[in-house]
Amino acid sequence: MTEENSDSEFQFDDPESYLDHLDGEISTLKEKLVNSFEFDSDELRKRLNSTEELFSEARTVMSQIEEAKQQFDSQVENEFMTVLKECQKISKEIAELTDTADVLKETLRAEETLEGLENSLRTRQYVAAVDYLLSLESMFSSAMMTQLRDEVSAFSTLHQEFVCRKEKVFFNLKEAWSQSVQWSTLDEKQQLTMLNGSELQSVLQAMNNLSQGGTLSVDLVASVVKEFSEKLFNHVLTPLLVQDNEATVSAKNESFVVQVGRRRPQQKQKQQSKKGEESAALTATLNTIAGVIEALNQFIGFVLIKDNVSLLQLIGRVIGDRFVTRLTSECIMSSIPSSVAEFERFDSIFESVESFQSRLLKVGFLQQEQSKSICCYLNDFQLLFVQKKCLEMVIEARRWIRSPLHETQFVGEVLTESASSGSKQDDCHEIDENFALPNELAHFPKCQVSKGAIKLAELVYTNLSEASKMTDSRANKIAYCAHNLFHLYLEMVPMYHKDVLTELPQTSAIFLNSCMFLAHHLLTLGHQFPAVCFADLVAKTRSRGQEIFRKQLMRQKSLILESLQQTYGLQMISEKTVRESVFKAAKQVNYQLEHLASVWRDVMPNGPFNSAMAFLLNIVLGFVVDSLLQLVDISADDASQLHILMNSLLEPLPRLFISNEPVALAQGKLTRWYQFKELQLALNATLQEIVDRWADGKGPLANEFSAEQVASLIRALFQNTERRANALAKIRSS
Repeated sequence: MTEENSDSEFQFDDPESYLDHLDGEISTLKEKLVNSFEFDSDELRKRLNSTEELFSEARTVMSQIEEAKQQFDSQVENEFMTVLKECQKISKEIAELTDTADVLKETLRAEETLEGLENSLRTRQYVAAVDYLLSLESMFSSAMMTQLRDEVSAFSTLHQEFVCRKEKVFFNLKEAWSQSVQWSTLDEKQQLTMLNGSELQSVLQAMNNLSQGGTLSVDLVASVVKEFSEKLFNHVLTPLLVQDNEATVSAKNESFVVQVGRRRPQQKQKQQSKKGEESAALTATLNTIAGVIEALNQFIGFVLIKDNVSLLQLIGRVIGDRFVTRLTSECIMSSIPSSVAEFERFDSIFESVESFQSRLLKVGFLQQEQSKSICCYLNDFQLLFVQKKCLEMVIEARRWIRSPLHETQFVGEVLTESASSGSKQDDCHEIDENFALPNELAHFPKCQVSKGAIKLAELVYTNLSEASKMTDSRANKIAYCAHNLFHLYLEMVPMYHKDVLTELPQTSAIFLNSCMFLAHHLLTLGHQFPAVCFADLVAKTRSRGQEIFRKQLMRQKSLILESLQQTYGLQMISEKTVRESVFKAAKQVNYQLEHLASVWRDVMPNGPFNSAMAFLLNIVLGFVVDSLLQLVDISADDASQLHILMNSLLEPLPRLFISNEPVALAQGKLTRWYQFKELQLALNATLQEIVDRWADGKGPLANEFSAEQVASLIRALFQNTERRANALAKIRSS
C-alpha cells in the first residue's frame, strides 16, 4: 500500500509520463483481477477482501484519472487561449502590413502619375496629361485615400500637389489655346492668327476629355469656343457685312491669318464707279465672307471635338442664328432695290444669296433650319421692298426731326394784308353772283419754316409717288407709314427740342409755321394719294403748333406781368423812387415787346405776327387800365406822370405791328385800346370834359366803362366839391 500510495502521489509534472504510469497501473490491476478469478471458490472468500481492496484502489485510480483529465483540460485550454491571442495579434499585424503595402502602392502610383502628368505637360502632350489628371482624380476620390488624407499629413500634402497640378493643367490648356489662337490690331485692322492645327486639335481633345471626366467635369471647350465665336462674329464677320470693309486671308500648313479692315481708297473709287449695281457689291461681300469661312474650315475643319462634330460646326451653333439675323437685316436688306424701276436686279441678289448659303451649308457653318430662314426671308420680295422703304422713311424722318429748328427756309407767297389777317365780310353785304374766290385763298403765306419740316413733306411726297406706281396692296403700307411720320413729327419735335421751344420765342414761332405748313399740305395729300386719308391730321397738326406757341405767349405774358409788378399798382407815381421804378418797368416791357417783334417779324406771316403782338400789348394796356381804376386818389402830379407813362407805353406801337397804319390796326386788334385811350384823355381832362364824353351814357366813355367805374375815376381825380357831386349825380342818373 505504501508503494501504491507513493505512486498515487506521483507528481503531475509531465502529462505523458503520468499517462504512461496510469496505463501501467491499469494493466497491473487487470492482471491481478484475472489472477483472482483463477482461484477456486474456497479462496474466493479469501480473496473477497482483497477484491474490495482492489475496487478501492480502482476507485482511487479513477479519481486520479479524473483529476488528471481536469488538470490536462485546464492546462490545454490556457495554452490554447494564449496561442489564439497570439494568432489574432499576428493576423492583425499581417492585415496592417497589407494595408500599408496597399497605401504604399497607391502612393507610389499617385507619385508616378503626377510625374507622368508633369512630363506630359512638359512635352505638350495634353491628351495624356488630362488622362493622368482624371486617373489622379479617381484615386483621390476613393474612400481609403479620403480617410488617409484626413489622418496622414503626407497624404494631405500629396492631395495639395494634385490640386496644384490640376490648376496647372487648366492654365496650360488655356495658355496653349491662347498661343494657337491670337487676336491683334494692326494698322486699324483686326487680325486673327491661328497656329499649329495639330496642337490645336490636341488641346481641344484634351479639353473635351476633361469636360467628360467624372466629378472633375469642367467644360473648357464650351467656354473657349464661345469666346472664339464671339470674337469671330464681332471682329471678322460683322465688319465684313459692311461693304466698306475687306478681308485678306493667308492660309498655310501650320498657320491661318485673316485681316479685316477698311477698303483701300482705290478700291472704294472702283466700287463707286460701279455703283449702278448694288447687287454686285452684295455678291462681292458674300463671296468674301464665304471665302473666309471656307479657308477657316480648311485649317480647323478636321478638328473633331465630340460626336464627330467639328470645331467649325460648334462655332456655327454658337453664332449661326445671330449671323443670319445680321446678314438679312443689314447686308441683304441694304441691297434690296429702293425703287420699282430696280426690281429686275433682285434675281441676281437671290442667286448670290442662294450660292452663299449653299457654301456655308457644305462646310457645316450653317444648319438647315438657318438656311431655311434665309430662303423664307427672300421669298416675299415686295414685302421686303416695302419694309425697306418704310424703314428708310422712318430713319430719314427721324434725322429731319432731330435737325435744328433754327435752320429755316422761306416758303409761301406774300399775301395782301386782308388775305394774311383773314378779313371779315359784313353779313349784310350781298354777294355778287359772279363773285370768284381770290387765288390767294389757297396760298400759303410767306414765312420761315424749318428745313426739317420741308424735307419731311418732300420725303412723304416722293415715297407716295413711288407707292402709287405699285399695284400690290402692300403699297398701302407705305402710305400708312407716311401717315405715321406726321404723328412722329408732332410727338417727337416738342420732346426732342423741348428746351429751345421753351426758352427761345423765335423757335416756337418757327414750329408753329412748320405745323401750319404741314397741315397745308395734308389738306391735299388725301386727294393726290387716296390710299390713306390724311385729313384727320390737319386739325391735330395745327393745334399742336398753336399749343406750343400759346405756351410761349403765356411765358412772355408772365415775364411782362413780372416786370409790371414793379409799378406798385401805379400808386403815388409822383414820388421820385416810385416814379423811377415805374418808368424802369415800362422800359423793360417796351424792350421785351420790341425784342419779340424783332425776332418774330421776319419769321411769322403778317396776320399771326400782328395777332401775337396785339395779345401781349393788350396785357400791358389791361394792366394799366385795371390799376388806374383801382386808385382812390390821383393827384395832379400823379395824373401828369400817369399820362406820360401811358404815352411811353404807346411809343413803340409802330414798331410792334406790320401795317401801313399801325394805330388803326391796333384799334381793331386790341380789346383794351379804347379803354386805355379814354383813361389817357381823362387824366388831362376837366370834370366837364369827362361828363361830356359820358354823354348821358351814350358817349365813347360810356361804351368802355360802367357808371360806377367812371364815378370812381372822378372821385379819384377831383376834390369833393358841389360840381363833382353834380357830375356824379348826373352820371348815376343816366
